[in-house]
Amino acid sequence: MAPNLARIVQRFVVSTLAEAKCHRAGNARVGNRHAKKVVAAWQELCSIGDDGRQALATLLADSRPEVRTSAAVFLLRYCTDDALRVLRAQARERGMLGFGAGEAIKRWNEGVWDLDPGCAVESASAACGSDRPPQPVTDDAPNRPRSTSETSARRSRGARGDQRSARSVHNDVASRRRDPQREPRAGASSRVEGVVRGLRVPAVHLMRSDCTSGRSHFGGSPRLPANLKWPRWHGERLRFLARVSLAEAQATQSLGWLPQTGALLFFYSEAEPWGFQPADRGSCVVYYVPDLPHPVRRARRTSTSKFPAMAYMGLRAIATLPPAERAPDLAQSDGDLVEYEQLVDAPYAQWPKHQLGGVPQVIQDDTMALECHLASNGIDLERVDPAKDRRAKALASGAKDWRLLLQLDTEPELDFMWGDGGMIYIWVKEAEASRGDFSSAWLVLQTS
Repeated sequence: MAPNLARIVQRFVVSTLAEAKCHRAGNARVGNRHAKKVVAAWQELCSIGDDGRQALATLLADSRPEVRTSAAVFLLRYCTDDALRVLRAQARERGMLGFGAGEAIKRWNEGVWDLDPGCAVESASAACGSDRPPQPVTDDAPNRPRSTSETSARRSRGARGDQRSARSVHNDVASRRRDPQREPRAGASSRVEGVVRGLRVPAVHLMRSDCTSGRSHFGGSPRLPANLKWPRWHGERLRFLARVSLAEAQATQSLGWLPQTGALLFFYSEAEPWGFQPADRGSCVVYYVPDLPHPVRRARRTSTSKFPAMAYMGLRAIATLPPAERAPDLAQSDGDLVEYEQLVDAPYAQWPKHQLGGVPQVIQDDTMALECHLASNGIDLERVDPAKDRRAKALASGAKDWRLLLQLDTEPELDFMWGDGGMIYIWVKEAEASRGDFSSAWLVLQTS
């Protein structure tokens, strides 16, 4: 099996086991996050074609029932006889896994599978014991991010096409903050703590605040210096997202690769391109400017105000952890995965995951540094498979030069709604950023 295929199949296995473990432990919310990773791995294998499906078919003989059952559900239309053999054997067993396998067989026999290929996703989640499966998707139209033109045509402020309403996203974010299943345990086991000790990366958590004595804020006016024009993309003004005082950030948490003074202004297109294409260049702009001499004051809004409402920003030091896939010791011990996920979430104290620096809290694949490097160097990731394209493979080593600068979560109170409750991630080349050069900033959007 090619190395790239093996990595995708391993992600499928790890996420399947983690999902099943979480649901058995009653942690449905974290389990559903792993379910989405299972689906993402499946879609990536489908995008490769028959080689990808054949790679997944090797799991039909896996010794772990969760793994072979999940693979069988996804492969019903491609390896029908072998998949049905696995599902029938599992359906004879008790428990949610057996029930899910029986439901998959029932749908297949009723002919629903051909009419609704997306039900494979729902049944796969049920087969792993999930009580809240992710949204169905079809194999013929994978749940990939839409192109810039598609997004522009479907989305406008206040009318977001097929995306959830602000109230729906608000309720989801609010429930995420309150969910007791996300509360970290009093202390991590010595085994898990030993694994994560070397994985923590410092960051500054950015939150809405009532404090009025700072120079950092979300929205409002960017207070551009006289020598800078408001950035535009395709003739349209970019949306101003936030201003971060580096002096305030560095006083909160030392980020040695960023300047000690000045301020960063962040802008992003209302069209919300995904960052996968070279044509997305310029849709995100980061200005490095002198800091304000005094704390910012909120301007009184009127019906003719041209800026979105400003929210003061609070800053606190945190230590971020990467996805479980980057902790290989945990992948072999799925019993630790729930505890690890709690450690990942704990620094944010149930607030939205806005941060400066640190490692990204990914929703889809943990390949954003590579995506930034390839797209910014002219590789169209909507059309090119980086694992097969000769130029992409030659450029791949440059991904190590990139570092996460800013992560903004969905937060309806700030009118931050990225896709279907997703996040945006702004990346920069570390060496350039340390010199105060943010002209190469590149944004990737991920959504559930």
